[in-house]
Amino acid sequence: MIETYNFAELSHNEQFIIAGIVSAYSHPSTQKVLHDSQPTLVPVEHAEIMASEHALVSFVQDSIAGYVRAKPNSSAAHNNQEFREVGSLIVLKPFRRMGIGSALVTSITEAVVTEGQIPYAFCGPDSQALFERVGYQTASQQDLPITAISQLGNQAMVNLDVRQ
Repeated sequence: MIETYNFAELSHNEQFIIAGIVSAYSHPSTQKVLHDSQPTLVPVEHAEIMASEHALVSFVQDSIAGYVRAKPNSSAAHNNQEFREVGSLIVLKPFRRMGIGSALVTSITEAVVTEGQIPYAFCGPDSQALFERVGYQTASQQDLPITAISQLGNQAMVNLDVRQ
């Protein structure tokens, strides 16, 4: 059974452990070993994960299975609309193809939209199709706030379903 929780509602000890796992998983050397390819995630520091206000974590039988967040300080205005970056999506290998990534992205997107913001993401080759399945579309840099920059040159995506 898959259970998803708001990261902020977990105990400090649970947050600390999860932050360590996510931080280690996002490290370039870990990504290279796990994927045998170039890193597609921007490394996230443990302290940055601990400070996440809007993050979700999924468990399968008490094991962490996935994580996603609406990045702090990524909110920016563009064309009179407020945008917020969705990112740091991680689904651990044993739990892939179970719908966890789609569920996490859908839930965090809904949270961003509830706050009146337009969600956007920068997707690597492994996650672009998943984001497309949940309503994101390819975007150009001109569609996003000027402060929205991919550190790895990943494809910009925006959820146009929520644009007004």
